[in-house]
Amino acid sequence: MCHSISFELGGVPITVQFFELWIGVGLIVAIIGLDVEVRHLPKKTADTLFMIATVSMIVGVMGANRATILLLSSSLWETGKIHSSYSGFSFLPGLLIGGVTFALIAWWYKLPLLSSVNSLIPPLVIAHAFGRIGCFFGGCCFGAPTNCPLAIVFPPTSAASKTFGFPVGVHPTQLYEAVLLFGVWIVTKKIVQREHRTYTYLLAYGTGRFAFEFMRGDQRGVIPAFEFLSPSQLISIGMVVTGASLLLWSKTDATTPPEESA
Repeated sequence: MCHSISFELGGVPITVQFFELWIGVGLIVAIIGLDVEVRHLPKKTADTLFMIATVSMIVGVMGANRATILLLSSSLWETGKIHSSYSGFSFLPGLLIGGVTFALIAWWYKLPLLSSVNSLIPPLVIAHAFGRIGCFFGGCCFGAPTNCPLAIVFPPTSAASKTFGFPVGVHPTQLYEAVLLFGVWIVTKKIVQREHRTYTYLLAYGTGRFAFEFMRGDQRGVIPAFEFLSPSQLISIGMVVTGASLLLWSKTDATTPPEESA
């Protein structure tokens, strides 16, 4: 498996990592998608939404890195000290931190929260889908060993092979999740109405991610007293509960007759 491509530009050697390339593709597609989503809004509202989304993304990425360090650092639980050399990040903690940031700033600017989030769902999902393809080429977020026909054997120098040995086939959980996310994007963008996007995403992705975690083989961290579930599964449960609550609320709101004026 090729992890990068090298070429020369004006005599300068350049190496592009496929992980970074796919992340970049996802961000570009998400920006274009968000621009399409907010075109019907007044310019000031659209610009504010873009600004809040950008700030929330930056805070989410930074927070995801710190959260991943906390979850993966066994020394934190054993000695109370954190090793901060880890440079990766986990999506769901970043989504949680970025989501809270978005909600707070949207509240400050008096934007309608749910309708604003509904505009963000398709761009968020498509960016995540391309990001998972990047994870596949980067060799992170790999699955547990399996003999199923879909098993992937990563290179000898990959994290999966260093963990389970070479040549041991593992679940391509990155691609499983990418397929799920592309499906969720189609549903939220092309099938369901705009006001149903948020709970559709929370229910579909939360359920799928919870199931995929059982097939993961990489180290995903641990939360004391909840060792039987991964941190991502705990967040996934929260996503499903929130999505179900929004679904019930939308059904109740739709069936409640308007009050008669006195």
